[in-house]
Amino acid sequence: MKIRDLKKEYDKLQLKYGAKDLDSIYNGGCEINPDICFVFIQ
Repeated sequence: MKIRDLKKEYDKLQLKYGAKDLDSIYNGGCEINPDICFVFIQ
């Protein structure tokens, strides 16, 4: 899976479970060589 594919999935989860007025924060803000990836749902 590529980063751009993950962004689409984050957006789907944000729309389904998150606050409608907030945007997704992709990969904790780090896309190049991240040590870890979190998905936060508000």
